[in-house]
Amino acid sequence: AASFSACAFRQHRYCSFAAQPLEWRLCEVLEFPPMRTFRLVIACPDRVGIVAKVSNFLASHNGWITEASHHSDNLSGWFFMRHEIRADTLPFDLDGFREAFTPIAEEFSMDWRITDSAQKKRVVLMASRESHCLADLLHRWHSDEL
Repeated sequence: AASFSACAFRQHRYCSFAAQPLEWRLCEVLEFPPMRTFRLVIACPDRVGIVAKVSNFLASHNGWITEASHHSDNLSGWFFMRHEIRADTLPFDLDGFREAFTPIAEEFSMDWRITDSAQKKRVVLMASRESHCLADLLHRWHSDEL
């Protein structure tokens, strides 16, 4: 089975360019099964060692980070982090993760949450009358981005 992806992928070797009935063209690419991930989102007062501590925790449990983003807000003095971790590389489920990570969260006074990509969220879909807006949302839903 194939899914549709944005035209940015048209140069990819697994892609065949095809005109679609929408106002833009989409590409057909091979569909890979979605990878189950845990999303760790953190906000805490900024200080030295946060990235090292979180990364060391994940590495010590064989956690494979597939995406990472973090930054500091100099005005507020807060640090923000988001990690996407392959769920199949960790030795525990969400509750086990929460239990193991809580001491680190307390040490750094973190506001944090961990979510499972396999748990679907309820949403309301709203778009303008322009067809490209709805097409983009439908594409993201089809590719499991939403």
